[in-house]
Amino acid sequence: ADTPTELLVRSQAMASLYRGVLAGLALLFMNLLLILMARPPSADGASTAKSKISAVFVFGDSIVDPGNDNHRLTEAKADFPPYGQDFPGGKATGRFSNGKVPGDMLASRLGIKELLPPYLGDDLPISELLTGVVFASGGGGYDPFTSIPVNARSSTEQLGLFLKYKERLKASVGEDEMTRVISEGIYFTVMGANDLVNNYFTFPLRPHQYNLPSYVKFLVSSAVNFTMN
Repeated sequence: ADTPTELLVRSQAMASLYRGVLAGLALLFMNLLLILMARPPSADGASTAKSKISAVFVFGDSIVDPGNDNHRLTEAKADFPPYGQDFPGGKATGRFSNGKVPGDMLASRLGIKELLPPYLGDDLPISELLTGVVFASGGGGYDPFTSIPVNARSSTEQLGLFLKYKERLKASVGEDEMTRVISEGIYFTVMGANDLVNNYFTFPLRPHQYNLPSYVKFLVSSAVNFTMN
């Protein structure tokens, strides 16, 4: 039987492997998305994707969180140096990056706006709400247990913020305009790495309930339910 040290080393190695795979898939998806957006209009004059998109909405974890955790009692925040050292003004905004995060790049590439703000940012004007915001939370995941140790927002809580956003937008611009923005928006989700790395391979609860394949199946099911909702 493996010793505790050997089990720990093996778990850490598997965690690194899965984190690398997930990061690679996220980058691949981003590249494919940008390639599709760069395609010219069809011969019959059909509109490009850019002309059909009203706003960008992002859910997920620290990869795309631009600062929703800033005012939350959690270790999963990035509102201090050296974060943001290459951001305009050298400011740490809460983005887990030296500069922009994927949501910013996506919104910029679509020509919607240069930076995609956190929904829980300070005093967001209606122009920001109309063109998209981010609900992601550093440390969050599909598994509700994942967010508990770091006091992050789970996927379910992020959906709750989205519902509050819709009500806020409706109160500001009316139901018809809110419906247009929501229906013509593009939705982007980056989640799952914390479920594996910071949950399954770190705490003993889930490994006692699921072997790795069944836990991955649980995450996939949770992702499907999240998308449907």
